[in-house]
Amino acid sequence: MAQHKESSPTAATQLPLCVDPITSEEEFRLQLQPRMRQVAVPSFHDQHLQLLSIITRLYGVMRIFQRRRPSQEEYQRLFNVLDELKTYAVFHFGDEEAYMQENRFPGLQIHQESHRRFVAKLLKIEAKVRNESSVFVVDLLHMVVSWLFDHINQMDMQYSKFAQGEPYRPPPEPTRSTSTPKIKTAPAKMAVADHHWQGYRNSLLERLPDVGVAILNKQHHQLAEQLVGLQSLVDRLVTRKPGKGEWGQVDGLLAFLSNYAAKHFLDEETLLRQAKYSDLESHCQEHANFSSQMMRMRQQLQRERQIQYLVDLHFFLLDWLLTHVSGTDVKYVSALASKGNTPAGDKGK
Repeated sequence: MAQHKESSPTAATQLPLCVDPITSEEEFRLQLQPRMRQVAVPSFHDQHLQLLSIITRLYGVMRIFQRRRPSQEEYQRLFNVLDELKTYAVFHFGDEEAYMQENRFPGLQIHQESHRRFVAKLLKIEAKVRNESSVFVVDLLHMVVSWLFDHINQMDMQYSKFAQGEPYRPPPEPTRSTSTPKIKTAPAKMAVADHHWQGYRNSLLERLPDVGVAILNKQHHQLAEQLVGLQSLVDRLVTRKPGKGEWGQVDGLLAFLSNYAAKHFLDEETLLRQAKYSDLESHCQEHANFSSQMMRMRQQLQRERQIQYLVDLHFFLLDWLLTHVSGTDVKYVSALASKGNTPAGDKGK
């Protein structure tokens, strides 16, 4: 089995919470099941309950990852649950699509596309867990829970109503996530949650390499701090219907992130230009590509207030920061040092 990259022995011991950390698997299931609408095809409702059962076991594994550094056996348990989830989801999607095709359901294509997107997202996050860090286990659970309830409570109810004789109505343009259930977190446990957020923050900072320039290291750390704040916000919103004020918080944080990233890029490019860095052009192009992609994703989120778009944006930002700093920025360390941009004894730590 592949080895899993952790920055330090404590990197995976403290992760952010999406539920009260002492909630048992049964309590988790009992919080979610009543919020799952029952479709008119009994066999499909049974399959939805089976999916919930698998997700409940995924939650049980996540609790282990929250409490301590997981062993290889516990990693294997996680991947066994994920394999079961993928296999059963594909089986369930096949049954649903065959039923819709047989009954000439007009929304078949939309359903097929939604199913494919879910599998693609699941595979993408699973790859991050396998190849990068157990930090992504919490993101994985969030995505699965959010998608399951949005899909069942909105999209699947379309074929359910069609089966009961109602005419098919194309889904409206999405505006916000309306059906993902709220998982309660007891106020008394917030100190525990803060403790876990500190561990998540530390695990990100430890994965950012020293680029040898104090101001750039500081800016990288500030970007990571903002991503921790964004993850905290996503963590709260992914389990309930966000209000107008909460979307305002999201917009404000993303605006700050965009402006701060632009300032960081300007400072970095100025130093590289002064050092006559040979790879400056491609480095600047990466910055430009990031800015364009972030603008597109922010605009999409502003048009369509869907929590999944916020989750996607967070994944993009986190993946870009870690990949860019570790894979691209480290290349200029020697070039800047040779031009005297690293004061003696100052590594920016």
